[in-house]
This record gives sequence, structure tokens and C-alpha cells, in this order.
Amino acid sequence: MNLNNKKVKNNLGITIDDQDLRDSITVSRLSETELIEITVKNNNPELASNIANEIAKVFSRERTTAVHALKQVEKTIQLKGNKLDPILQDLQSN
Repeated sequence: MNLNNKKVKNNLGITIDDQDLRDSITVSRLSETELIEITVKNNNPELASNIANEIAKVFSRERTTAVHALKQVEKTIQLKGNKLDPILQDLQSN
């Protein structure tokens, strides 16, 4: 999973070094589910919790956006395919 650390940092208003933030985060998919587990290690438990929660929010928003975009692409392909069907049938009959 590619995390958007810049969005997480901006949303929380934190100035943690990018590499330090990456090193503090572990994300894993729970076996045979759509669920993910997010672990953040930090000396400040409240900050660790806020970072983990913000990662979940950003991931969810970005995944929703990607799913909507994919559906739009599929719809466009379907429409283009419907326009091509008569042309293909015409070509096959000749």
C-alpha cells in the first residue's frame, strides 16, 4: 500500500521527517479480508493514534476516489464498445 505521508502530515499539522514517519508505520492486510491493520510507533501515544487514524482516513478517501475513477473508465469503455459493436458486425458480415 502506497501511503500519502504528505497528506497525513498536512492534515495533522505535524512536521515529522518523511523517512522517520515511514519507519514508524506498519500496514498489513488481515488474511482473507478487506481489512488492514495500521501500527504506528511513537513516544507520544496520542500522536501515534492520531497518525494511524489519519492514515486510515486518507487511505479510505483515496481508495474511494480510485474506485469511482475505475467505474468511470469502465463506463466509458462500455459506451465505446457499444458504438463499436455495429461496426464490428458490419465488418464481419463483409
